[in-house]
Amino acid sequence: MKNFSLLMMVVFSSSSYANHPVVLNDPTPLQWKNRLIIVNEPQKTDSVLALIKANNDEINDRDIVWFIFDNKEVLTNYTGRLSARFTYNTKQMYLLGEDTVTLIGKDSGLKSQQSQINLPNIFSQIDAMPMRQREMRERK
Repeated sequence: MKNFSLLMMVVFSSSSYANHPVVLNDPTPLQWKNRLIIVNEPQKTDSVLALIKANNDEINDRDIVWFIFDNKEVLTNYTGRLSARFTYNTKQMYLLGEDTVTLIGKDSGLKSQQSQINLPNIFSQIDAMPMRQREMRERK
């Protein structure tokens, strides 16, 4: 009985641990689960953040994880932790320039880079993607 109790403790503790999001060193673990919007060093971080938050339902519907790389911090809707090297690694991976808005597909491919955030345009781009078309058909 003692061994059974110990076994149950191990099973339940490991299964609850498995539900915690991974600490990200770069965006690779999000591949095939999420699309990414990365805003690198915007001139008006508060405006970008307000715009993103105002479109939360559309962002969630499209499985988007967003990151705003400010000079001081990273703002995001990712619920897990980011490593100290996440920003550097991501900037290197996608060659992010200052004040750029980058859309990354679920396949981790770079879909677009713009000089300013235009969410209706980004949503249109996403909605035209074959994977998104399939998602919309399946959700009906």
